[in-house]
Amino acid sequence: MRRAVIMLLLLFVTAWIAPPQIEDVAGQCRALQNRAMREQTLQTPAGKEDPAHATEVSRRVVEYARDRHYTWPPGLACFISYWELLQDSDLSTFQEGPSAAG
Repeated sequence: MRRAVIMLLLLFVTAWIAPPQIEDVAGQCRALQNRAMREQTLQTPAGKEDPAHATEVSRRVVEYARDRHYTWPPGLACFISYWELLQDSDLSTFQEGPSAAG
């Protein structure tokens, strides 16, 4: 039992440390913002042509993550949304209103 708890703890710590390391930034929300910006530029021609649009979309993704998980600290909300975004890179799910997520 103790070994399983230690392994789960190590898995969580590794998953927590990974997003900022992958994105080469400090903080979970900044990592989410960078990932969202990258996904936006890859998915739409407007993202490639208009960096300001990609920045705005990535900012909205972070706001959505914070609103969706409003009872959690912002870092934890961004952490969860980062891994959700890696699993499904469709940014439209992160841009809906918080009431639509319920």
